[in-house]
Amino acid sequence: MCVHPHILKCYGKAKCYDGSWILLLQFAAHGDLESYYSKLGVKTQKDGYNLKGIGLSMGERLEFVNQLMQAVRHVHHLGVIHRDLKPTNILVSAQKTVLLGDFGATTDVKHSENSGL
Repeated sequence: MCVHPHILKCYGKAKCYDGSWILLLQFAAHGDLESYYSKLGVKTQKDGYNLKGIGLSMGERLEFVNQLMQAVRHVHHLGVIHRDLKPTNILVSAQKTVLLGDFGATTDVKHSENSGL
């Protein structure tokens, strides 16, 4: 997958002594979106998987949404469907930008068209 400023970077992988693998990923200094809100003292409301950041300015919320949509558009152009967008898979960098992560549930567009997804 091509590098994109709003997609968590994977620098490589390493095999552990027990045969399992670990991924070497970009560090997201502020953690996931829910943790970031909590650290800021922002009150959050959960409605199923929806997380509303009450206390952030409208501009901050719109910028996060814009960055997330840029990342989603990028992977869609590559033929990938994320399938697991939720606050714990949206990370916040040290520069306070959104990083989309956890591509474990992805599928490609061709597969989803054939399976009816």
